[in-house]
Amino acid sequence: MTRGMHDLSVAQLMRAGRLVTGHSGTPEIPAPLGWMREQAKAKDRPTFLIPIFDLSRRSVTNALATVATLQLDTNSFRPVIFTDDDVMSLVRPHGWAVEHHMNEHHWEQIGQRNSWEDSVIERAQYLVHVYGIDASLWIDAEKPDFGLARQVSDLVPGIAITQEAMGKLPNAPTQTSSEQPGWRGWLRPALNRASVTRIEDGNAELTITPGRRSDWLIVDQAHEADESSSLIEDARSNGWSVALLQRPSEIDLLTHRRALRALCSAASTTGLVMLFAEQSADHTGYLPEGIDYLIRRSDTSSTYEVSDRKHVGYRVHQHNEHLNWAVLAMHSTIRGALLSVETSGRNGD
Repeated sequence: MTRGMHDLSVAQLMRAGRLVTGHSGTPEIPAPLGWMREQAKAKDRPTFLIPIFDLSRRSVTNALATVATLQLDTNSFRPVIFTDDDVMSLVRPHGWAVEHHMNEHHWEQIGQRNSWEDSVIERAQYLVHVYGIDASLWIDAEKPDFGLARQVSDLVPGIAITQEAMGKLPNAPTQTSSEQPGWRGWLRPALNRASVTRIEDGNAELTITPGRRSDWLIVDQAHEADESSSLIEDARSNGWSVALLQRPSEIDLLTHRRALRALCSAASTTGLVMLFAEQSADHTGYLPEGIDYLIRRSDTSSTYEVSDRKHVGYRVHQHNEHLNWAVLAMHSTIRGALLSVETSGRNGD
């Protein structure tokens, strides 16, 4: 998986993966039969793929109700729901096709070799061929009516959504920026502003404090822990941006890794990333992509151990009471220059 992809929503993944809609031959890829598949393949009207991932339960319920209102009012499209959520009881009254993908947590639990992100994109592309998908409807929980009415109007020329139907659509976002169900689809823009967000996945709280630099100190600690306060203060005084992740001390291992992976993925697109881990956290067997340095307290003193990603196993190369922020700033400048050269090289190919 490309660096910086782990925090993207499923809609963003599909766009980044260049999901192509339209009619073409069906590839010989096995997939379970979706509910009501044959009815959805009838081509008396366009068929729209509707991915439903990354949403709170309330948003899922309201989004499906919005789709139902628009379909009943316009009779202009056939929905195909693609989701990792349990939506059968909500969808069954409408007779829509439903294709289910295993959610990310269970996918990691059973130890699948390929990434969850890649599997979702591959399955979506398969569905495009199976159903003859004409377009996708993207659900945005931050917009009134999830942004669906405008999309339907744009995709089906000549239809008119009645005022009665518009009056039934939700006129306010159903998912607030201060509460999120999971770690996908919202982190990258959230890094641009000071905020405190509760995340259902892992019962965690994330406090974002942007600084004048685009480099990030990510602090990973249990609720009520206080090993990092002096380091956070030092980082802020040197202009670094800080993301404080507070979570239960007994957090599920896979959930913990998913949170760090998404957070480091988002931060690594802007600058240098340092992860501070409390002594009780075990990161020896796993560290997500995007981290440049791992920082820990020394077992024997109040000094810091700083390990460089370039060294195998994160061998300690600095052991001081205070971090050398000037040297870290220089490393950030060098890293930015190298990334710029790498990007320009790819664009020139």
